[in-house]
Amino acid sequence: MLEQFQPGLIFVTSVALVGVLVALFPLFARRARRPAFPAAAVLETEEPERQSAGV
Repeated sequence: MLEQFQPGLIFVTSVALVGVLVALFPLFARRARRPAFPAAAVLETEEPERQSAGV
């Protein structure tokens, strides 16, 4: 009996997998933008302020 439903089950499963990948993509993209060391992020954000202040 499941042989008749097999194409529909494959389609629904593939759509669900694509949905999971689309939902997880922003998490991986956000993780890639984070610096490895938090101190490096502080130094990068402070640097333009020091240059504009003439220090």
